[in-house]
Amino acid sequence: EGEGEGEGEGEGEGEGEGESPAPTAARVFASAPPGDANTPAALAAALVDVDLADLRPAPVGAPLAGFHFETSNCCKKVVCLDSTDTCLTTLLPGELASNVARCANQQDIDDGIAVESVIQPENGIPRDSLPLPASIVNIVPDPLFVKIVFCAEIPRAHSTAATDSRPAGWFDTPVDGDRSNPKKCGTAGADPIGCAAEEDPFAEVTVYHSTQVYFEHIKRVLDDSSFCLGGQSQQCDDDGNAILDENGVPVRPFHIATNVLFPAFDLRAIGAQLLPPASRGGSLGDPVVIDDFQRLPNAAFVPALEGGPVEIPPELQVLAGLFSRPFDSNVYFQGSRDFAYDGDVTRHEFTHAIVHSFVPGLQSLGRDSWGSHAESGGLNEGWADYFSSSFAGNPTVGDYAGQGLGGAEIGLRNNDNDKKCPDDIIGEVHADSEHWAGALWSIRTEHLANGGDVNVLDRALLAALALADNDEDMTRAADRVVAALVGVNAEISAFAAAEFVSRGVSDCVRLWPLSTVNAAGDGIDVVRKDALGQPGRTDVGLANYAPSVLQFRVEVPAGSAGFTLNWQQVGGSNSPLGGGGEAPMSVVVSEVTGGAADDRIEWRYEGNNDSLAVPYGVDGTEVDFDVVGHAATIGAADATTGAQAASFTHSLTSTCTTRAFVVALVATEGGAQLSNIDVDTIDTDSCGGEGEGEGEGEPDDTGAEGCDCSGNTRPSSLAFFAAALLVLRRRRRS
Repeated sequence: EGEGEGEGEGEGEGEGEGESPAPTAARVFASAPPGDANTPAALAAALVDVDLADLRPAPVGAPLAGFHFETSNCCKKVVCLDSTDTCLTTLLPGELASNVARCANQQDIDDGIAVESVIQPENGIPRDSLPLPASIVNIVPDPLFVKIVFCAEIPRAHSTAATDSRPAGWFDTPVDGDRSNPKKCGTAGADPIGCAAEEDPFAEVTVYHSTQVYFEHIKRVLDDSSFCLGGQSQQCDDDGNAILDENGVPVRPFHIATNVLFPAFDLRAIGAQLLPPASRGGSLGDPVVIDDFQRLPNAAFVPALEGGPVEIPPELQVLAGLFSRPFDSNVYFQGSRDFAYDGDVTRHEFTHAIVHSFVPGLQSLGRDSWGSHAESGGLNEGWADYFSSSFAGNPTVGDYAGQGLGGAEIGLRNNDNDKKCPDDIIGEVHADSEHWAGALWSIRTEHLANGGDVNVLDRALLAALALADNDEDMTRAADRVVAALVGVNAEISAFAAAEFVSRGVSDCVRLWPLSTVNAAGDGIDVVRKDALGQPGRTDVGLANYAPSVLQFRVEVPAGSAGFTLNWQQVGGSNSPLGGGGEAPMSVVVSEVTGGAADDRIEWRYEGNNDSLAVPYGVDGTEVDFDVVGHAATIGAADATTGAQAASFTHSLTSTCTTRAFVVALVATEGGAQLSNIDVDTIDTDSCGGEGEGEGEGEPDDTGAEGCDCSGNTRPSSLAFFAAALLVLRRRRRS
């Protein structure tokens, strides 16, 4: 259902006397290059001729700027407008690099007037603000003096004059590719294609066009030509025209940054610079040097914030601009592919801006009686995937940008899926969005199959989205969609309700059957959970600890002396940038033997501002849980992956009955990525008395009377010895 190119008219406000319109002819991607396009020729073959809409009046040679959108680029070198070489180092907090400099071109570099985009805090950076591993923390001076490169965000694309073969306009050549070697751009042997891709002006032109066309499409879907983004995204009058200042310049065009790169914070390289004989970092005159960039395969909508999601020392305000800026913006990074080249990604990110306009306080993470969840963020991502794909009439998202990413054989995600909760829930907003987007795509498919108008459907869906709460969960969102679709027709509303139920969108039971007793009754069958995002306590607004997104049901056979929960962990530190000592998870265990298969821990939130998570069992009493006594054992980090093996043993006195438990992990500090979550039962050959021992203690060997589950009588000391061997073996493995 894609829209035609170049729709919409440019606005005429603010055209000064004698000022001519900007040239509009351009050559861009219709949406995105084919996923297998990996050569300059293949990229060029995908280009189409269009007219850029909504451009502000400007002479030939001016940068790309519209009434509703403006673009910028990564400028590794600049020319200071005041003819000095210090304009970037004296930037005030919140001041834009584009106000004091322009991007340098090759002639500027050859002429020696280009200044490298660097900052060097005069007072250094406090050591405790850095994500330093224990191996180098003692050799880092306090403060650490550094000289750091950064991407100065300044427009690079400029219109060109007419030639015999084409009109005046925007005809930059696309160039995309990862660096084939690690050499710094601008030095001998650096990869020419990879380096050119990191600053190419074409990215600005194609992302401007795809965003503008999608903006006009949303206006048509809403049947509202005056629609405009709110907040710090755009400022428009009642007719949707950009509000202009006294010079005829838009007060708040939506900002789009392309080719954004990060300084290459290589802790090992920093450590090497700090070691003798170099011993740098101790003074302003001999700092640690971070002089190259690294890529990030991603794109993001970044709202205007007073303080960004990553705490950066005040001395690094220029870098803080990557996270906290005075305007809402879309930011396009690069991996092995330029994310700004992919129209699916462009539309996805702009939909985030639309969501932010409708529900500016929509959170990413939340909490409910099941524990933490990523449903609010999953809704945001799911809406963005769906509306992008609905425009294109293609369920896959990011066919081009997804190439080269692990696990992305066909795009980044596919809305034509059978994902559901809890099977596909991992506590990460993109992954946890797929069953929502999949349900919407199924509704769309059903609607079209019955002759429905997709714009009518999407208008109803946008109306449901606009009603969302800041802490929206999927049950509420599903109810809103079902209600909104009644206005389309009763049949599609009923179909939507059934689809949401079948996918676990409504009232999902977030309980993972980690182990069940096998048919013989003498062991367990384990269904491992491969990945789980664990929020930190502050991520979900809690003061004591954050419960896991999923709870785990663990069954053990008769005669079991307990079970050991195992997983791999990356993160867990309280530092926003990671590093330092990682905190182990703690584990809540509640027995549910004899209860229903969906019995679980009920999380209640008590104390001041409901900031304390408290677990309750199925009988309504508080679960006995000591966050310190129930802490897991965590091993050393793997040198390559950073993963740490973790385990927690819950000991039991053997009984002659199958027993079932519900287990929840909690984070006492920062969030972590958990993987390979599984469980082992600790077997014994005889059964002791009733009861259980909590924590990581060993099984009871008191020889208390009880039945013999296997029909054989064996001393309990033998069972103890066997269990001890299993525990010791696991500890050695970790």
